[in-house]
Amino acid sequence: MKRMMILMVGLLLTTAVAWAHGTDMGPHGGMRVDAGNYHIEALAQETAVLVYLYDADNKPVDAAGARGTGIFVVNGKSQRIELTPASTNSLSGTSSVPLPAAFKGAVQITLPTGQSLQAKF
Repeated sequence: MKRMMILMVGLLLTTAVAWAHGTDMGPHGGMRVDAGNYHIEALAQETAVLVYLYDADNKPVDAAGARGTGIFVVNGKSQRIELTPASTNSLSGTSSVPLPAAFKGAVQITLPTGQSLQAKF
């Protein structure tokens, strides 16, 4: 019985930690996920995709010189979108079809330092 209780407590703690590091909402209203020591927020507005970069302390990371690719699933088909710097800490791209607000996909960003970030949404 004691062993079962320890197992259940461990399982609950593991679930709580996994939930805490899952997807949450970023300051621009998009989905935000961890990408190594960074956070990436992504949101879709019709055919536009906006991706925001933050460091581990949620401070904006300069996107100048960064490049990226987003692959999103729309109506069962993948849409590949090139991402280029748009503002201080964001990259943007345009899809050939409208994207749902709650999209599924992945983003890969290469920083000017050569470091690669990946995030799944």
